[in-house]
Amino acid sequence: MLLNIREKTQGWVAYAIVLLICIPFALFGIGSYIGVGKPPLVAKVEGEEITKQALERRSQFLVRYYAQKYGGQFSFPDDIIRQQALDSLIERALLEKTVQNIGLRASDRLVKDYLKQSPRFQINGQFDKASYLQNIRQSGLSEAGFIATLRKDLVVKQFSNAHQETAFISDYDLQQKQRLNNQQRNFQFITIDNKPYLEKQSVTKEEIETFYKAHPEQYQTEQKLKIAYLDYSVENLKKQITIDEKEVKSYFEENKSEFVLPERRKVRHILIAVDKDASIIDELTAKTKAENLQKQLKNGADFSALAKENSDDAGSGEEGGDLGWVELGMMVKPFEESAFSLPLNTLSEPIRSEFGFHLIEVTEIDKPNVVFEKVAKKVTEAYKTKKATDLYYKLSDEIANLASEELDSLEVAATEAGIELQHSDWITKQGGKGLLSNRKILNKAFDEDFMNQNENSDPIEISDLQTVFIHIDEVQDSGIKPLAEVSSQIETHLKQEKAMAALKTQTEQWVEALKAGTITLKALAEEQNLSIEEAKGIKRTDKKQPSDIIMAVFKMPHPITDKTIVQALKRYNQDMSIIQLNQVVDGKIENKIKKKQRLADISEQGKSDFSLVLDNLKKNADIEVMK
Repeated sequence: MLLNIREKTQGWVAYAIVLLICIPFALFGIGSYIGVGKPPLVAKVEGEEITKQALERRSQFLVRYYAQKYGGQFSFPDDIIRQQALDSLIERALLEKTVQNIGLRASDRLVKDYLKQSPRFQINGQFDKASYLQNIRQSGLSEAGFIATLRKDLVVKQFSNAHQETAFISDYDLQQKQRLNNQQRNFQFITIDNKPYLEKQSVTKEEIETFYKAHPEQYQTEQKLKIAYLDYSVENLKKQITIDEKEVKSYFEENKSEFVLPERRKVRHILIAVDKDASIIDELTAKTKAENLQKQLKNGADFSALAKENSDDAGSGEEGGDLGWVELGMMVKPFEESAFSLPLNTLSEPIRSEFGFHLIEVTEIDKPNVVFEKVAKKVTEAYKTKKATDLYYKLSDEIANLASEELDSLEVAATEAGIELQHSDWITKQGGKGLLSNRKILNKAFDEDFMNQNENSDPIEISDLQTVFIHIDEVQDSGIKPLAEVSSQIETHLKQEKAMAALKTQTEQWVEALKAGTITLKALAEEQNLSIEEAKGIKRTDKKQPSDIIMAVFKMPHPITDKTIVQALKRYNQDMSIIQLNQVVDGKIENKIKKKQRLADISEQGKSDFSLVLDNLKKNADIEVMK
């Protein structure tokens, strides 16, 4: 198709088209002609502009970060993500302005040293230019822009470290922190069930209607879209690839090294555990025990029996030390180096790893094998992927051009790619299943400007080998759900409110009686047929008691002399509890603070100090956030 276009736009036709295009460009400028003006702003920080585009990029970064940290199925609401992204951009702009004002800079040497030492740009511990260039491409910046951004990052890091790494905390403060962290509290509590109060409540139609009219925002329907989307990817192109066995075998012969099955070894071990930071005495004790076991084994002792009796690896110990088949890369390095250098059925010397001392024995060895029949499936898949990848890059520009030429439909681009055009059901900003949960696609689909254009999207790059194009099929604007649809929901809500108010009033009356001494907690529990929960020696980190109870208990003031402190607490499940704090026992203070704990506390203090610096910068800065 592109070839036909090129052939038909040569000679005088081409010159006429060029002339027609040049006139409006000359009269109005390129920006006016294609509608490209100043990018929309979301904030200004000391005169520095933060664009909507920058906010979108930062939001997408946070989405990817949370997906990696919490798993692909976990997602924060869009408004929370965007607020976090905006806050971080404002803080970054403030820090850049601050370091500029005080004259901090990153030298060329510092930048070069960072590039050489950063694992991002290394292969096997050495700087790799290909990795460096790949990082630049992924950033979407030119090399000069990438270096300029890196230079700013290093300067901001200098400023941050200057505050965080010079933090100071006295021994007295550390001891007081110990006293509070290790503090224990003795208390009792009863819980009053919400259910009997809920069953007594009734709600009228008038109350439901009044609440509905007063809170329309609670019953808002979300904006919905139906989209057409072309998933232009290697995986989809692979469905078109047809190959025969000769091609696959030929590919195998040319690329044998890629299909070598890794050597496997069946291994068993006995672990004598000792911490990597252990004292010399603990280290020697563990090693001596391992050497004694080694002697017993060399003298004919049964490996399985000794492992069951002595190994500190609970999992393999019960199996006589058997770890099953292992490959390179599965175990820690010292263990691996020994296991893959030992001859068959030979016992190792005691091998030190971060877990302790190991006695290792290899019981079976499975050597690498490159017989085609054993790897045929893997080779076939690799060959199909290669052919599909070649096709992906060959057609990429053409598909993108077709999507931009036939703006009102993706059908032509889909036909050229040989990939079925898909149509979604209704989706909201929270997304749908599979590809329709991708935040890049959703951000584009729900962009107001894009929704109003009725055009195909630009290429949306999901990965190096997957690009998606979308087109809005249908839009359903947000509105308010009809009363009939939400009536039962409102009724339940109003009943819960009434029940909670009645329960809270009753609980507060009991608390006042307890404070006045006209009744005891034990007598109240017996009168109301409730059970008293006894809690003694409870720390802040205790997992035996409910977390909301512990949080409330540790906010309560200390009891004075023999008097107790009583407080009501609304629980997460709408029940109410009455807590009686009987005693506070301060935590034990260590006269000598451990170095590791001191460093952790200083690091925490440094972060707190820097947070105050940021707060102060925000307080005194000229920050304008656009609506």
